[in-house]
Order: sequence, then C-alpha cells, then structure tokens
Amino acid sequence: MPGILILILVLSSPASAQSFKASSNPSQNATRNSQSLRSALLYEHVEMGSFYLDAQARQESLTTRDDPWLAMDKFQHVVFSFFITTGSQYGLVNKIDLRERNALPFSVGISAAAGLSKEMYDRRSTSGTFSRRDLVADGLGIILAAGLILI
Repeated sequence: MPGILILILVLSSPASAQSFKASSNPSQNATRNSQSLRSALLYEHVEMGSFYLDAQARQESLTTRDDPWLAMDKFQHVVFSFFITTGSQYGLVNKIDLRERNALPFSVGISAAAGLSKEMYDRRSTSGTFSRRDLVADGLGIILAAGLILI
C-alpha cells in the first residue's frame, strides 16, 4: 500500500508535470512517464521484499531463540489441551449421551481447533508469533487425554 501512494505522488508531482509540459515531443513524454513508472514500481518491489525478509527473519528468530521446547508456555499448552479434550469428552458423553469412542473424535477436534485458534490469534497480535512448538505441545496434551479416555 505505501508503494501505491508513492507511485501516485511520483506521477502527480509538480516537477514531473512541468517536465512533461516543457517537452514538445510526445515520444519523449512517454519515455519519461515509463521511466518514472518503472522507478516507482522498482521501489515498491524493493520495499515489499525488504518487508517480507524482515518479517521472515523476525519470525525465524522468535521461533528459534525465544521459543524453547522446555518452557512454562509449553507446559500450559499441554495442560490446557488435556483439560479441553477431557472436559469436552465429559460433556459429550454425560450430557449429550454419546458413547466414549464416538465422542473422542469430537473432543480431539474441539481441543485442536482451540489450540490452532490461539496460535492464529497470536499471529495476528502485535508480537506476530505463530509457534509450531506450541501446536506440538497442544498435540501432546491431546494424545495424553485420548490415552486416558481410552483406558
């Protein structure tokens, strides 16, 4: 979006308008116009590329350095996924009268959707950190709960 604004500013600037008026040759005007357009588009491409690379580098650095495997955050993901799975299983079996094995896929799906939704929320937040490691911890909590349910 900033590149589009720059493109509009470049094409509508008084200096470019005067240079087009000063030239009486239409082919010279077209050449100048295409050069201005090319330079503005090149700037847009470079700006967007650097934005993408900065975001990608930030994401990689957050994933590797600030997201250790053994942390309180991962423990919380395991515990909450476990409780969401077992809690939804309880509700489906005791309140809706589903059989345990029939309710298990729904319980797993509810917990997985909650974990994925939380990561999507984190991605859109100001920190912008979508953590695959958190999803792995969610999966571990779901597996532990499913194992308990199937015993």
